Amino acid sequence: MIQTLEAIVDTSGNVNLLTEIRLKESRRAIVTILDEKPLIITKQKSNGGIREMFGTWKSRNRNSADNELIDADLAKAYADDHED
Repeated sequence: MIQTLEAIVDTSGNVNLLTEIRLKESRRAIVTILDEKPLIITKQKSNGGIREMFGTWKSRNRNSADNELIDADLAKAYADDHED
């Protein structure tokens, strides 16, 4: 199966994958160098996962991810003139 992964190639030619990959055995790869600067500059290899990019939040409020409540809170905040 062919997979496409994003990576950063440094000035020494080291290829740093931005996501972790596990293969059952070694595979051949083709690297295409884009004429673009990287959006993310890292000094070390990523441990993988999008949570690393944004962090994680563990809330004790089981409704903290309820989009309806979030939207209602935002609507209240936008309606408030904040002149307390």
